[in-house]
Amino acid sequence: EVSREDFELALSIVATIGSATLMDRRALRVIHSAAAKEVGAPELDVVTRDRILDALTEVDRAEALPLQETLNSLAATREAAILWLVVGGDTGTRTLREALARVPVDVAPVIVRAHESAPPQISKLGSVPVLTIGVLEDLIRELSHGVSA
Repeated sequence: EVSREDFELALSIVATIGSATLMDRRALRVIHSAAAKEVGAPELDVVTRDRILDALTEVDRAEALPLQETLNSLAATREAAILWLVVGGDTGTRTLREALARVPVDVAPVIVRAHESAPPQISKLGSVPVLTIGVLEDLIRELSHGVSA
């Protein structure tokens, strides 16, 4: 289970990435593990920045499913160009590799590890960028430098 601190940081990361996406006038979908419990569950309402923030306040860490099950929601999604996987800092490499195997080949994944107070780091898992973010300002700095898939 993700620690409360990592979970809260992850929500802030999703809000930041989502807000930046909307500011760039790009389409956005947010799927979280609790919504993936039901087949065809609605995604978060992310039409505006305020709606993203409101929807994220409803996400409950206790309802989280494993990452692989969450990504099953992507199976029918082909319109995505970039997939931001925001995970807790304790998510293991094996779990990430298994999750990446479910990502459609025409989608560029970027992994963001929310790991409270960890030093910022950029690495690769195969060809996939992995950002370790310990404080939200680290993500903002990396996004301003143009980190992409």
